[in-house]
Amino acid sequence: MKMRCMAGLVALVAASAAAGETITVCASGCDHTSIQDAVDAASNGDVIQVGAGIYRESIDMHNVQEVTLVGMAGPELTVIDGENIRYGILAGQNSLIEGFTIKNCAPDQKFSYGSALTSGGGGTVRNCCFVDNQNESGAAIYAWSYDSPLLIEDCTFVGNKSDQNGGAINYREYMKDGSEALIIRRSHFENNESGNDGGAIRMEYPASRIEDCTFVGNSCPDDGGAIYATEMKGETNILNCHFEENVAYSGGAIATSAPLDGYLINIRGCSFHANRAEEAGAVGVAYETTTYIENCLFQDNVAILQAGAVGARYDARTTYLTDCLFIDNTASDSDLGFGGDIAVQNTIRITRCHFNGSTARFGRSISLRGGTHVLEACSFASKTTGSTPLIKSDGAVGWTLRDTTFCAIDEENAIGDAEDMSDGGGNVFEADCPDCNTDGIPDDVAIRFGIEEDSDGDGVPDECDEAECDADLTGDGLVDGADLNILLGDWGQSASVADITEDGLVDGADLNILLGAWGVCP
Repeated sequence: MKMRCMAGLVALVAASAAAGETITVCASGCDHTSIQDAVDAASNGDVIQVGAGIYRESIDMHNVQEVTLVGMAGPELTVIDGENIRYGILAGQNSLIEGFTIKNCAPDQKFSYGSALTSGGGGTVRNCCFVDNQNESGAAIYAWSYDSPLLIEDCTFVGNKSDQNGGAINYREYMKDGSEALIIRRSHFENNESGNDGGAIRMEYPASRIEDCTFVGNSCPDDGGAIYATEMKGETNILNCHFEENVAYSGGAIATSAPLDGYLINIRGCSFHANRAEEAGAVGVAYETTTYIENCLFQDNVAILQAGAVGARYDARTTYLTDCLFIDNTASDSDLGFGGDIAVQNTIRITRCHFNGSTARFGRSISLRGGTHVLEACSFASKTTGSTPLIKSDGAVGWTLRDTTFCAIDEENAIGDAEDMSDGGGNVFEADCPDCNTDGIPDDVAIRFGIEEDSDGDGVPDECDEAECDADLTGDGLVDGADLNILLGDWGQSASVADITEDGLVDGADLNILLGAWGVCP
């Protein structure tokens, strides 16, 4: 993906900053040529406007509060370069930092934990790019606060690397009043790496919200290829984010644990594609975590041992999956793979989800162990058969299946002997599930999840409506004598609307389609 370090509207934002003196920095003709000299001259609430250029210096702002530091030409042209020998910015209380690229930063003798940006007092980071920074933890941003939240928005993090935790961001501590301490919006994380947990982000303690972000190719050897949240003291909300090709040992995209007092995570409106892990290819939860996953897409995720898409350990609390779509996920180990889509050892409730094309050695779609489980109003379509059913229970306290449809799948291939299952009624095996475009996803599922449009509400995707009415040559919603006259008039021609088959000739094949579609278009 192309880095989104964009110049734009910085002057307008700076003009609206808190009232204070304005100090300018540029190569010539400004108040200062060094950003640090401008900071040293600033008072609380001042605005420092930095012109285009490459600034090879560290910036210590910790002695001033509520200062705005803004790159007026935007991040493409305003660069702080640590040259791999020094840290970037030590921010002051409630600073606003905007419009910079901060790159090649590293700890130095003065500040051994220095990151590209270090903040101990909340504030805002906006429209900045963090590129190729290195540190022990949180190579791009290392932050904590008890009194003020940190807002990060419209930023890009690429190629940052930490030796321990949080390849791009490491945030610790929480707000005294329990409110959100960390908010990240509309930001992009790519190819960040950590030596332990959280390839892109590691969070410890804070209530947090991450929304409208993308995570691509981030990695770590332990938990959470993109995001790791641990010992949380408030809710984490991950909303409308996209995760692709992130890699970890557990939780290829997201991993959570909360061994302190219990923890709630909401994952809503997200998509997970081609993430990989030994366990839990996309999302892995553990240690007293209660998890809500709603309106999410999981496709082509892979785990080696268990849970191609979503996994929950025995020590997690209840996991709730609602209105999610699982396509072609895999637990790939030929001897030990559990749950191509889901493997849980706690309690799970799955509602109105669709499962299609998953593979695993045990439980091609779902592996249930421990706890009491409920599956209701779901549907399954399978491209494969095997020695294990789609849903496999092994050591579960019990599970209930109700109002669930298995498309062209018999009971043996769906649930096996299922001795510990309670039949809640309304289940249908070997169901006829219309799939007009033969993409493996039933029409009603494709419409419900927005994969196909159904503008006339007839339950048939528009794509298929149009195909079924290609014989309506006049476009009046009817296949009748008017259409037949056009076809016969163009008989034998090669360039005609009446060439319904598009084989280059109006002939008997087109006539057969027209006569077969005679009447009102569906």
